[in-house]
Amino acid sequence: MKNKNLPRQRRKKYKYDKKLVMAEMKKMKGSVNMLTSQIKELDLDKLKENNVNPVFMRNIRYVGSITDHVTKNFDYMLTLDPKKNLDHRIILRRKFLASGVMIKHVNDLVERYSYDSADFEVHNLLMNQDNMPKIFKNLSQDNLDFINDEFQQVEKNKKIIEGFNLSDIGKFFSQIGSFFSKIIGGIVKIGKFIGSFLFNFIKFVWQMLTFLFKLVTVIIPRMIRNIFNFIFKLLRKTIKVGLFTMLLFVFLLMVFMKYWQIVLELSMPPIPVIFFPALIIAVHLFWNETNALYNTQMAILNGILWFFFGPMKSLLILILGLPKNDAFFRKKNANIFTKIKYFIIMLEKNMAFIVFRFFVSLLAIKYIIRYAVPIIIKWIPTPKELLIFPMVVFNYIVSFIKKLFNFVVT
Repeated sequence: MKNKNLPRQRRKKYKYDKKLVMAEMKKMKGSVNMLTSQIKELDLDKLKENNVNPVFMRNIRYVGSITDHVTKNFDYMLTLDPKKNLDHRIILRRKFLASGVMIKHVNDLVERYSYDSADFEVHNLLMNQDNMPKIFKNLSQDNLDFINDEFQQVEKNKKIIEGFNLSDIGKFFSQIGSFFSKIIGGIVKIGKFIGSFLFNFIKFVWQMLTFLFKLVTVIIPRMIRNIFNFIFKLLRKTIKVGLFTMLLFVFLLMVFMKYWQIVLELSMPPIPVIFFPALIIAVHLFWNETNALYNTQMAILNGILWFFFGPMKSLLILILGLPKNDAFFRKKNANIFTKIKYFIIMLEKNMAFIVFRFFVSLLAIKYIIRYAVPIIIKWIPTPKELLIFPMVVFNYIVSFIKKLFNFVVT
């Protein structure tokens, strides 16, 4: 039970500390200058629309609409005369309070939700009384109505987000310096009329400044690096298996065309049923199975080189007149790229002789096919002759054994 004789504790009266406020604004101004210098170093031209998350772009635009409205509020507040006009002082405090709530609203969104997966506009904390920060829960209904009107003005003045492009990100960053300059200048001029909420407001601004530092120094540069990593990865894969993937794509087109010709019994099946399956498989193998594709490619190339080194070596040397002691034939243990280099050098050295021998060989093959092949074909047994050949041999052996037996007996 409370003792009524105890002295009643009085609420500590707020006193505006100009020196402390000026020191905070000086530190904030230095931080803002650092932030704007970091923004100037951003190369936003390297960002591409198809590589930037649309949710992130929507959230940047939403935060930009909030900061635009806060800037307009400060422009308006600086036109008021709170020293001589009591109504102006009331409007000033309400505008300042609404601006603080908006900045706190953005800070809460950034803290509670992912900037690139949660739509800030959907997760409006002020739509739910339970989610409202504690310091705002004891506000009068008039102040709450005024704050809600401010948010409705933001919605009314905000352009349709769908369809915007990356220029909105550049616009947002270009207005950050102006946004903080208005706040710092406004606090210096009208801070003494705000009351105890002033330092909460300054804390909220520092929190927003911290997020923007992270955005400028970490998040955006990471996006730019990711785009370049993607381009570098694409280039590396193209160099590694690009040509082989194109050949594979052509082969798949032929396979699917033959398949659908058999299934649909058409000489020319519809192009989409041929093209898209082949494209999907080729792109999947190119991007997700690069190593397997590369190993297959190298196995085929090694097989071709083995064919030239082994069974075809003597024939190539005979027909094309290639030198037996060339580095291409001698250095069997060299890697595949070195072998290809030696092969190209060998062809370059002997190109004239190879071309001459090649055409002479073609002529010789033509006359062999015309004159020798028919004679050879005549001597090749038919399937019927091959079938009866064992019977003929068997009869001959039986006849020989009979003759031999008769000779021995007689």
